[in-house]
Amino acid sequence: STLGVYATIMDLAELEPPPTLQVASLVPLIRGDGVSAGGPILAELHSADSMGGGRIELDDPQMKGDRRYRLLRDGDLKLVSTSLGQDLLYDLATDPGETRDIAAERPEALREMRARMESVSARLDLPALDAPLAVGEDAPELDEATRERLRALGYME
Repeated sequence: STLGVYATIMDLAELEPPPTLQVASLVPLIRGDGVSAGGPILAELHSADSMGGGRIELDDPQMKGDRRYRLLRDGDLKLVSTSLGQDLLYDLATDPGETRDIAAERPEALREMRARMESVSARLDLPALDAPLAVGEDAPELDEATRERLRALGYME
């Protein structure tokens, strides 16, 4: 995972990594010692529509515009939870294209992955996936230096 780059830089600089680090350093791999799998990988997707923007309509159950997603990859399993309470479970070893939801077929694996996601989310102090978002007039005001950095990165006009 490219998330390992951050851990690698921390390792090479001999800095203590933050407790929220999700992927191990790649230094052992560089040295030929192999690399540890690290912890589970957690990601989120918030579409423009789920944040009050434009409507997105896709057939992919992981890309619906009316919901937010939290994803947990741990080993070969990937759990996708939505802000609407839906859970999708994929076995990436047998289905790398994520075309077959196995949540109903493997309820015990689903329970375990849900528990892992809750644990990682709590450790990272993440809000509930269906928590209201501060957008538009409710969003915090950005100072001009932050606005300029976001413009330079192409995130704002």
